Amino acid sequence: MGSCDAAGSQLFPILSEKDRRELSASTSSPKMCSILFDANGEPLNSPLTRRTMAIPYADLASIPEVIAVAGGVAKTAAIRAVLRGQAITSLVTDADVASSPACPDAHRRLLRTAGEPSRPS
Repeated sequence: MGSCDAAGSQLFPILSEKDRRELSASTSSPKMCSILFDANGEPLNSPLTRRTMAIPYADLASIPEVIAVAGGVAKTAAIRAVLRGQAITSLVTDADVASSPACPDAHRRLLRTAGEPSRPS
């Protein structure tokens, strides 16, 4: 999980210049599993969508337990956006992100009692 820019992405450095320009021209795009998201956690149809070999968002969101791993305050905006979506059921992160005012309700959304199902049946 991260942003789709040179600093926050494993994907961005391997893109062509044309793809980088197209993605940079769009709004800030957090990403997870090579899926780009808007600020509300909705998946975006980007220039890369058709060419990406990754799990589709609908399939990801239908998995009963999806654990995201992301940390570092530089990824806080991306984490916040992805958490607003429906794909993540658990998040492993560091104390700085967990206590960040930028993610005020992340812990409430993901916190559950042991034994509770991750997703409602």
